[in-house]
Amino acid sequence: QTASSANSNGFVSQTGTDNIANYVQSGMGQSAVAIQIGRDNSVSIAQSGTGSGDGLPDTDGAAVWQTGRDNSASINQSGDGDLALTIQTGSDNIANVLQTGGGNSEITQTGDDNTAGVTQGGADTSVITQSLVDNVAYVDQNGGAMSTITQSTLLNAAGNEANVNQRGASTSTVGQIGRDNMAGVSQKGEGSTSTIYQGLAPNDTNPGYSVGIGRFSVTLATGGDRGNIANVTQNGGDENSSTILQRADGGLASVLQTGNSNTSEIGQGRTSGREAGDNSIAGVSQLGDNNYSLVAQTGGASTAYVTQNNDDNDSFVEQSGGGEAYVSQTATSNNFGTRTDRGTEAVRNNYSRVTQSSDAIASLSQSGELNLSTIDQSGGKAIAGVSQSGLFNESRVDQNAAATTYVTQAGAYGDNRSNVTQNAANALATVNQSADNSAPTWFPTNDSVIVQDSAAIAAVTQTGQQNYSSVSQQGGAAGAFASVNQTNTNLAGTEADMNKSYVTQNSDSDAYVTQIGEGNMSTLTQYEGSAGSLASIEQLGTDGYSLVNQFSGANTAYVRQTADSTGASSTITQGKADSTSNLNLASVVQSADATSTITQNGIGNQAFVDQSTNGVVSTITQTGTGNIASVNQ
Repeated sequence: QTASSANSNGFVSQTGTDNIANYVQSGMGQSAVAIQIGRDNSVSIAQSGTGSGDGLPDTDGAAVWQTGRDNSASINQSGDGDLALTIQTGSDNIANVLQTGGGNSEITQTGDDNTAGVTQGGADTSVITQSLVDNVAYVDQNGGAMSTITQSTLLNAAGNEANVNQRGASTSTVGQIGRDNMAGVSQKGEGSTSTIYQGLAPNDTNPGYSVGIGRFSVTLATGGDRGNIANVTQNGGDENSSTILQRADGGLASVLQTGNSNTSEIGQGRTSGREAGDNSIAGVSQLGDNNYSLVAQTGGASTAYVTQNNDDNDSFVEQSGGGEAYVSQTATSNNFGTRTDRGTEAVRNNYSRVTQSSDAIASLSQSGELNLSTIDQSGGKAIAGVSQSGLFNESRVDQNAAATTYVTQAGAYGDNRSNVTQNAANALATVNQSADNSAPTWFPTNDSVIVQDSAAIAAVTQTGQQNYSSVSQQGGAAGAFASVNQTNTNLAGTEADMNKSYVTQNSDSDAYVTQIGEGNMSTLTQYEGSAGSLASIEQLGTDGYSLVNQFSGANTAYVRQTADSTGASSTITQGKADSTSNLNLASVVQSADATSTITQNGIGNQAFVDQSTNGVVSTITQTGTGNIASVNQ
């Protein structure tokens, strides 16, 4: 011991052979205690204090307790208020503490081959606890940060590693119970928090813990404990929060947050059982302020990547039983506040939720402001891709089995809404909606609803303002196909100016609807088996109205209303009415102001109407067999 000031104290107790203890103390109020029991132990403590300047002693102190063999502890403290305590029990343990500027450090190692290194500058606090063998922990702090690392191995396991680097008054907690787990934390800023738990819960009496908020909370059960990797980087901002809970085997989680008040929660593990939940990958990148991301993976081999840019984005990803999810959200300045008029979600800016199981794949990209997208899918081949840009877009996809959905909604103002529900194999739905640059009279501008069953295909394209499309293909609809294309150049924006299309099909039906202009109304219904049915409606003007009703049989109906279709109306009804309906065909072509009504009931009916002048009216009613009617005006 070498002491060169008042209030210095030293105590050494060594038992065994080849033990070495070195004290060098200079300054005020310092004290050092070292107790070594065993052999080949070495302690070196150097404390240097500058004095408080007020006549009171500094609170520097160091204590080392080593039991076992080949232990080595080195503590170097310089500044005011430093405290260091190192306790090592076992063999081949190494602990290094360097504190400059009033840090606190406590290291406890029990087991074999443990290594802990702490370097602190400022009013930092570090606590490291390691048990059993081959654990490694490194902490580097500068500027009032706090770090807690707990590593414990069970059932003869070993080999955990944790690395923490903090600049600023941040807090890091790492808990590892298991084997071969790795955790890395880098934080720069003030008030940031990082929590990583790998293996069992931090309290062994609590078999599970949860991530998420509210109804999106997921609780993980006791499960895997080995081969997990977690990395957290929070730089360039303040009050960021990251939580990673890994209770499976072979999990990989990475979080990058830059900005202020961002929150990321990742949970990888099991809700029950032993084998589910392993080998999942989660990556979260949030650049901006006040973003929130939740990734909950409770199925094996799940993959989720979330990227959020700018401010106030929310992303929820829940995966069970595998699957892939890719979410990218970029927000513009929010000039409209929080929206709560779209179900139960509170939309702060862009909002997305993906819930999937099995090997489902979801890709979601939102750019703009106050866009909402939800994807709920299950099944081995379910795929959903949603891309939204602009303002006030809403997309909801609910599907299972081998369904496929692509939704693209755009526009400077946007305000499109799409709902796709697919609950059968081989279904395909494609929705492409675009909006006008000016604000519409009401929400939404374009509205598309698709409900499909069996091997149905539906494609909807809407451009302009105030288009509405509803496609429902149910009841086995094995060969159904529906395509709706609506264009509305309306700028006035009243409900009477909307284009509306309704398609309902069963069995092997086909439907095409094309409406260009405003105020067009088309209702197409094909069911009762409707084998071989085909209905095509084209209205290429404004204020056209067409209604086609087909029931069973080999029905075909074609309606075309053009020359701006102002006031044109066509009604075609084929079949039903308590009698058989077979081989029906009806074709109507109209220009200008015209009205045509065709009703066919029976077998082998055909009707043709061609009207090319204003003010004409044609009515054809056929009941019986072998009827043919043709009208040309």
